[in-house]
Amino acid sequence: MKFILLCVVLVFCANILNAQSFEKTKNLAVQGDPLAQFELGSMYKKGLGTRLDKREAFYWFRKSAEQGNPYAQINLGAMYYKGEGTPRDRKKAFYWFKRAPKDMVSSSEWLAITFLKFTLWVKDG
Repeated sequence: MKFILLCVVLVFCANILNAQSFEKTKNLAVQGDPLAQFELGSMYKKGLGTRLDKREAFYWFRKSAEQGNPYAQINLGAMYYKGEGTPRDRKKAFYWFKRAPKDMVSSSEWLAITFLKFTLWVKDG
């Protein structure tokens, strides 16, 4: 019984911390911080500290991607490719995928991400 109560308290505390983190991240994102915009997009995409909302995730990934964040560019490309939070558009997907490596620090990192995204495409059809 104590274990169950402890688990409930931990989940409750984690939700409060996620909500606080969400609000801080959102404030920075609204001010134009590209890293905060990317993080906010990730939070909406996963439902961390807020509701799951693919349209909001797409919006914030796009804001960050337009400022040159390569991780946001890759996520934006994936969302265009899969039609998550936006109509499916492979031309725009490949535009963002092609743009991302120009801004990436490591070409090996780019190759790893490309491989993982391609693997997901094959699974999704």
